[in-house]
Amino acid sequence: KTVTAQRTENRLKLIASVEIKPGDTLWSIASAYMSEEYGSIHDYIKEIKASNGMASDEIHAGNYIIVPYYADETN
Repeated sequence: KTVTAQRTENRLKLIASVEIKPGDTLWSIASAYMSEEYGSIHDYIKEIKASNGMASDEIHAGNYIIVPYYADETN
């Protein structure tokens, strides 16, 4: 039997500016910020790339990328 918790708070879509560290990949960054609102990590990486106007998966340490994410609304 699966029990699903009812979400009582509204979720807000926010963005974070993330500094790329040596060894980071789009996959590792997406894994850190992904939540259940995204269907798959592949879809989430596509959204991150679209948010940054990226044509490839190549990222460089020291640069920043915008990462959309969801968080609980606080009153």
